[in-house]
Amino acid sequence: MIKNVQTAYEVGNCYEFPIVEFNSFLNKRNERVYIVNVKTFEDNIVSVKALEWHNEKIWNYKTLKCEVKGYQPYGSLILVNKDFRHPLYNIRQHYEFTITGNKIKTNPVSGKEYKVFELLGEDNCRHEVNIIPGQSFHSKSGTKVTCEVVSIFKVVRLKQQQAEDPFFVQIDKVISEKELINKYFKVLFENNENDIKLCSSNKCNS
Repeated sequence: MIKNVQTAYEVGNCYEFPIVEFNSFLNKRNERVYIVNVKTFEDNIVSVKALEWHNEKIWNYKTLKCEVKGYQPYGSLILVNKDFRHPLYNIRQHYEFTITGNKIKTNPVSGKEYKVFELLGEDNCRHEVNIIPGQSFHSKSGTKVTCEVVSIFKVVRLKQQQAEDPFFVQIDKVISEKELINKYFKVLFENNENDIKLCSSNKCNS
């Protein structure tokens, strides 16, 4: 029997609820939905939709932070998952991720397309990071990149941190014809080389 909990919690406030178990079910579209069952002050069990890293393999907290959105007609709480802690990652820290693929996305506001790497983290969850301009879009799966955690919300937002990235492509890997390289790019290389020699002779400081 569901106990009335309307005197224990205020709508709009967040509370930490003890975790009872992690579970899942198939919805009407035959999609797997992952949930966390938590216990209220009155020992009622409420199911909350889980984030990807809310699973029993890595979640090392005994509670889940949830916002009270209201009450069911029979008195049970309506909860929304507001626990944006991560068991492995911290904001402004750097971590290694494995590239699993890439794709082109569209900014919903500007309509412009941009490229991202699809990543797998130590949490065994899927993540994405923007590709740096000049970086190879067709990278090998299994290659590592280092990223900074910018924020943790419903997804872990990342940005690449290594300036000397292994995916910045050398020109001879992009253009195989040496004649084209000499025709269009050799003069640039020579000018840069002359600038360096001139700077060195005059003992310039960068």
